[in-house]
Amino acid sequence: MDVPGFAFITGGGSGIGRASAEAFARDGSSGVVVTDINLETAQATVEVIKAVATHPNIKAEAIQLDVTSEEAVKAAIAYTSKLFGRIDYVVNSAGVVADTFGPISETNFADFKKVQEVNVNGASLVASAASAAMKA
Repeated sequence: MDVPGFAFITGGGSGIGRASAEAFARDGSSGVVVTDINLETAQATVEVIKAVATHPNIKAEAIQLDVTSEEAVKAAIAYTSKLFGRIDYVVNSAGVVADTFGPISETNFADFKKVQEVNVNGASLVASAASAAMKA
């Protein structure tokens, strides 16, 4: 598959986000911005995608991003748009797994709120900011 263009990926330090970043690099993307709450894991993904990239001049960068912060999301999208001139693809894979906190009977409301904030609100913030940038 040929996937030219530029990708912005949340949760790219592991799991689906990391696999997506690798796939974009293998399939010919010109650039990938990998974001994660953990900058070290995002940087590790960038090193992997540089190694597997098929585009000879791929641009790849890591950004620490808390998707629950509207200001941080807007800044990351703006930075990516400026870096690449546009954003062609968004993979919204930042997430907190509910079972990280244990059985529901032992999960307090603050833990549940964190899942909601990251998985729902964060995804909405990224989708909103990215779609506005992609239309511009």
